[in-house]
Amino acid sequence: MVLSRRQLRGITALYVCGLLLQGGITLLARLVPAVDRAAPAILQRTQMIAPHSLLHVATGLLALWILVKGPTDGPWRFMLGFGLIYTTLGVWGAVTDLQLGLGLQPFDHPIHIVLGGLALASAWLGRGAA
Repeated sequence: MVLSRRQLRGITALYVCGLLLQGGITLLARLVPAVDRAAPAILQRTQMIAPHSLLHVATGLLALWILVKGPTDGPWRFMLGFGLIYTTLGVWGAVTDLQLGLGLQPFDHPIHIVLGGLALASAWLGRGAA
């Protein structure tokens, strides 16, 4: 199976949406007490702190810029880089309880491994799509 350029862009767009939604919602809940009071489960379940949320938003904005203005092979490069970083973060975190000032929780590491692995698989399958 090989991914077309359009499919790889679509997968990258899903990562953009996920990163911006997750980072934006948790940041809003962290910064606006009324939002946290209205939906306390957001921060109770994710345990996100502002720097972690901001990193998700920044990464999502970078990926969005790549989709809109970046080079033709930008989605492939993003998925490869994101996959390498996220997978490494997940494995390293699971082994060492890595925090990096992001308030990472034990449940974050498997999520990072899965999302990073899927990004790597997308980059691998889309390597000729650029």
